[in-house]
Amino acid sequence: MNLRKYTLSIVVLLSLFLGLSFSSLAQVGGGLNRYNFHKQLRFRRPQLPGNIGSPPRGRGGGSRGDCPYKPDLPPMTALVPGNATKLTVRESPTVWVYVPYTADEVNQGRFYLQNEDGEQEFFRFDFQLPPTPGVVGIQFPPTYRLTLNEIYQWNFEIDCPTDDESEFRRAIVIGVMQRIDPSEVIEGQSENSSLEQVSFYTLAGVWYDAIDRLAQLKLNSNERDLIETEWNNLLRDENILLEEIADTPVVGYVTITNFQSE
Repeated sequence: MNLRKYTLSIVVLLSLFLGLSFSSLAQVGGGLNRYNFHKQLRFRRPQLPGNIGSPPRGRGGGSRGDCPYKPDLPPMTALVPGNATKLTVRESPTVWVYVPYTADEVNQGRFYLQNEDGEQEFFRFDFQLPPTPGVVGIQFPPTYRLTLNEIYQWNFEIDCPTDDESEFRRAIVIGVMQRIDPSEVIEGQSENSSLEQVSFYTLAGVWYDAIDRLAQLKLNSNERDLIETEWNNLLRDENILLEEIADTPVVGYVTITNFQSE
């Protein structure tokens, strides 16, 4: 009987110890038990140090222009938060845009990066869309690296055909981004699990890297049901406000042509 009581005490003590250890392993942006990340991804507005300004919250999102309207599909939309700053920790990040058009329906597309005020252009390139409508990735050229703490504006444009071959209709979405030092918001990031990485980014408010990693998982992961659930949860988050395109597929990356730099 004494032995049983002793064994039970040891088990209780170990449980308490391990529970405390796990909860203290990865506190990011106000708290994350990394062993429970799979319950649901949640995006938190980042708390940046006082010496780092943040890009505006309201810019980007829905398209402007007059490409043909498709009543059965959402309008062209940038995958950027509707109610939070837009951060990355990568020197050459990737942005994602929902496009309701196919490669056959678009004459030409352009992507270009400018400074915050749009007065200076750093690079631009033409691109071709994938053959089916959906969410597409635009990878920044590895030869160009974002400057730490600078705020940038990116522009995604497409030209749609009209009945008059000498004319076209243009639609555009615009987003802003800022590269920050990962040590400012993320500590102890784990490389053990891809979804775990996404959770670290979302709870630290690093949007571009979170959505990029999750989009890659939608394209390549064998755990499709789990990834699909997390994708839908994240886009419907109250700080993201992208529920209209939460059910649209991720179809791949644009094909870059005619790259030009400053």
